[in-house]
Amino acid sequence: MASSTKFIHEAISSTNPQIRLLDVLPGHGAIRCEMHHVSLDKKPDYEALSYCWGTLTRKKRIFINGSSFWITRNLHAALERLRLKDRPRTLWIDAICINQDSVDEKNIFLPMMRDIYQGSRRTIIWLGEHDSRTKGALEMLEFVASKYDEWRPQVLASNEWKKVKRGQKARNSTWLMRMRDQYDSLDAIRTLDSIFSRSWFERTWTIQELVVGADPLVVCGRFQISWETIYRAWFACREDLWQVETIRYLVDLRKTWQEREGSGVLFEIMMKSWHNGVTDEKDKIYGLLGLISSHHLQVIPVAVDYGADTGQVFVEFTRNCISTTKELDVLSVCSGYKASRWPDAPSWALHCRPDRATEPAPDISLGFSLAKKARPYNAGTWPLKTFEFSKNGKLLGLVGLELDIITGVSIMEDIAFISAYLDAKRLWNADDSQIYPLGDQSIHEASRLTIFALQHEYPVAWDEEEERSSHADFKYFDDLSGKAGSWGNSKTVWPRFLKLLISEYLSENSRFEGFYERSRFTDHRRGILSNSGYIGLGPREIEVGDKIVLLQGSRAPMVVRQEAQSLRMVGECYVHSVMNGEAFDESKAAMMWFD
Repeated sequence: MASSTKFIHEAISSTNPQIRLLDVLPGHGAIRCEMHHVSLDKKPDYEALSYCWGTLTRKKRIFINGSSFWITRNLHAALERLRLKDRPRTLWIDAICINQDSVDEKNIFLPMMRDIYQGSRRTIIWLGEHDSRTKGALEMLEFVASKYDEWRPQVLASNEWKKVKRGQKARNSTWLMRMRDQYDSLDAIRTLDSIFSRSWFERTWTIQELVVGADPLVVCGRFQISWETIYRAWFACREDLWQVETIRYLVDLRKTWQEREGSGVLFEIMMKSWHNGVTDEKDKIYGLLGLISSHHLQVIPVAVDYGADTGQVFVEFTRNCISTTKELDVLSVCSGYKASRWPDAPSWALHCRPDRATEPAPDISLGFSLAKKARPYNAGTWPLKTFEFSKNGKLLGLVGLELDIITGVSIMEDIAFISAYLDAKRLWNADDSQIYPLGDQSIHEASRLTIFALQHEYPVAWDEEEERSSHADFKYFDDLSGKAGSWGNSKTVWPRFLKLLISEYLSENSRFEGFYERSRFTDHRRGILSNSGYIGLGPREIEVGDKIVLLQGSRAPMVVRQEAQSLRMVGECYVHSVMNGEAFDESKAAMMWFD
């Protein structure tokens, strides 16, 4: 008879590094388990489970040591699949093996997470139940992985596995084969989405669990595949056709971490996983600590405290980033006026509630670069020389100067990546007959360089071939948008433009993908025009009357708004012709205080 007694965790020793392990007993029907305590020093044999908790409602019951314990449906499904028929299976599962009702216990276990996953015999990655495409997706990955050559990576496109199996050559340029390629490519993407669009790939904690975990095995319903096979498949494919950014990041991070254990810098890793989800927002910081070396944690110290106010945790982290690194990179993702910002957080504090539907991704930031050596711009003459925090820690003082006042902003319609450009072109009056007032270029040329701002990761001239390609991509899109008609009413023009895009994309000479890649910086940004004629791109929260300031030590200009007693940051911006320090005059700069 099932017990109604609630399972209660036995206290764990805080002096001896012990963990709880769960023995999932064999059998059918209700899931029954036994729990015991072990010391990590004794190197116990167990598997660590990496999974998404799933919805916290509609839970299902299991039995631990004869008592009832409620878990999420996704975890229950995992245990049903992983339970063996003839012997117990020993697992470590965070939701069960840590008393989630105890803040003190969570504070104790968090620093042990890396040791727990590293010390396991294997890390099992549970993606959820399989669907109709899962089997085909794993077959594709295994087939592509079989073509892996360590010395010749990226030789096979992910959509070419079907053609190779059909006995065709991998690439064919005829129109008919191009149409088949498009079908195969879309079919391949849908098949891969069966695996890579699952919520496990969008969580913060799972990054650490994969990267440090021992011999990861991916399980999806009744199918499974080793992470090593996924790794080999990734490198066997031509990179330009694998547009799964999350996988690119995970593959690279695990490989780098294994070669140089704990080499990650916390802020950079946070930015790479910035849109990954968490249950507790503090885990955007805490959930990555296992990837950081002790040296880097000394540089930016983090005190784990699940009982602390979330907003204050991010304010303190921001202060530590600026104070210890003497850099302002963190301001690139400041809270500003974002609708989802933490209540009462200073505008300069790191934004703890990023929304990928309304905010640019950190990899297209202006103020810092995720590329290892790239320092994209230098508007405020890096490095940082002077900064102050008020006694109460709420105000940040930086040396800066006002560049100009914003007099015009483009509309913000969420029409994919091109939204800013469509109305910005009208705002800037971008044609070849008008000269940009702050240089010898036409406004049309200045607008090209603004739209393609991200391409200038290094403040140096492009080579001639890249420059020609950039001009061709821009002209292609310019001509295409002109065919659709006037953009005075984008809602009526958009259907015509979309029809043109589809027909152009299927053409042999389409430059659509080139323009798309170059113009990613327009995502969730508005075109801006200043009183003196500067043009640029700024955050969606920008308003007419906001100011553009250059802050000493900041690589990107900052849009700010005057409040009653102080300035508040709105967000970073691109301003054409000032991005490399041309307009910063330190002799005219003064201390500015930001709330």
